[in-house]
Amino acid sequence: MSARPVTIAERIVHAVGYELLAVVLSAPVVALALDVSMADAGALSLVMSLVSMLWNMVYNALVDRWYTLERIHWSFTTRLVHGVVFEAGIISMCMLLAVWWLQITLLEAFLLEIGFFVFIFPYTVFYNWGYDKLRYQLVGKQTAIV
Repeated sequence: MSARPVTIAERIVHAVGYELLAVVLSAPVVALALDVSMADAGALSLVMSLVSMLWNMVYNALVDRWYTLERIHWSFTTRLVHGVVFEAGIISMCMLLAVWWLQITLLEAFLLEIGFFVFIFPYTVFYNWGYDKLRYQLVGKQTAIV
């Protein structure tokens, strides 16, 4: 017996909650740091979130087609390269988006992306930890026959 598997509905709630909270937390910081309106910062954060979700799906589909070894067997180096290329793609796309959207320099957009990355890593760790604890409280120790 093992813990009840995560349902598709739970995965959707997890992903949407993650992205919405990230937008709510990051938009005021972007607005303040770049002296732009909250509407522009919020809209940019939302679009960057959507770009990130789309990139996640496209990138991982491409990786799965090109690199056929099951992920459970990936080495640490493979995982590291996978993560670096994934983040480089997000930073590249979102940096160019920020330059266009906010009418800022490439350097300002790069610094914005670095700042966002510094925020998103701990946010991801704590969001997932909190979500898992909340899920455990709500779902409990329900089990499924596997």
